[in-house]
Amino acid sequence: MTEPTFDPGAILAVLERHDVRFVLIGGIAAITRGAHVVTEDLDVTPARDDDNLDRLAVALQDLDACIRIDQPPSPPVSLPFDGKLLASSDIWNLTTRFGKLDLVLKPGGFEHGFDDLSGEATREQVGERLEVLVATVDQLIASKEAAGRAKDREAVLELRRLRSPERGPEPPSRGR
Repeated sequence: MTEPTFDPGAILAVLERHDVRFVLIGGIAAITRGAHVVTEDLDVTPARDDDNLDRLAVALQDLDACIRIDQPPSPPVSLPFDGKLLASSDIWNLTTRFGKLDLVLKPGGFEHGFDDLSGEATREQVGERLEVLVATVDQLIASKEAAGRAKDREAVLELRRLRSPERGPEPPSRGR
């Protein structure tokens, strides 16, 4: 089975078309903020209210989403997604007809997920015609520091480079 060509704009367009409320996080958010990172997936933190998760489930059907199991490599697993099922886990690693999508309902450092992120996140242009809510550089740093993986530590260095000097000293890490 061949992996679909990664098209994050197409995934975001489907989420927007279904009125899914979410904050863009991860590599694509970092790229949107000006980072030079490489990513192979799209990470979003959806709002956890029932209506939003129901709309997300419909969007996932539209995307032909399946559960992705990377280790060991195996075929994607289809599930009948609905809002109740989506609420049952903090993270969903999916594959869609437009590539990999990770739903991170509770990203590292943000106990209340969307509710913690959405207040500071700003609407930014992604691609040519799409504006979505994107986590701030500080939020991306805090989340990556909380995750603590080697690839996240590398990304934190790049994200810190983006912080403007006039902002003053770096705030204390959420993970400490």
